[in-house]
Amino acid sequence: MGKTLLLLRHGKSDWHEGEADFDRGLAKRGRQSAALMGEYLDERDLIPDAIVTSPAARALSTAEIIQEALDDIELIEDERIYEASLESLLGVVQGLPDEYERVLLVGHNPGFEELSDALSGRTDSVLKTCSLAILNCDTEAWAEFGEDTCEIKEIVHPAEVAEA
Repeated sequence: MGKTLLLLRHGKSDWHEGEADFDRGLAKRGRQSAALMGEYLDERDLIPDAIVTSPAARALSTAEIIQEALDDIELIEDERIYEASLESLLGVVQGLPDEYERVLLVGHNPGFEELSDALSGRTDSVLKTCSLAILNCDTEAWAEFGEDTCEIKEIVHPAEVAEA
């Protein structure tokens, strides 16, 4: 069967002068997109066993909106996801408990595009705000995730979901 990794870039953030990057929340459009993507996951039966998120305000808010749409799935904050390198993100994925079959990671670019490309062997992943990459990997252990071990099943943008 294998594992499924769902990579979701946080929703559109709200900019306020003088506000620290970590503390930026979601704009109205970001909240709307997160709700749309939560509905998309639910309707496509892509409900994760857990949501692992960056603790940055915009990512955490995105994850909480998704969590609410999916009936309160376990939410785990992982500070390694904020401003993460590819190596750090791989460490997060490889450290996931094997009882999870499907996990949703919520975080940031450029790291999420780099992770998607590295895992799939591609070089063209584009994750706009609140875009979702669905990656399938033929392994039973998260520790076996690495370069070119997964296939990108789909990349979904909120605008496409809104039009459907």
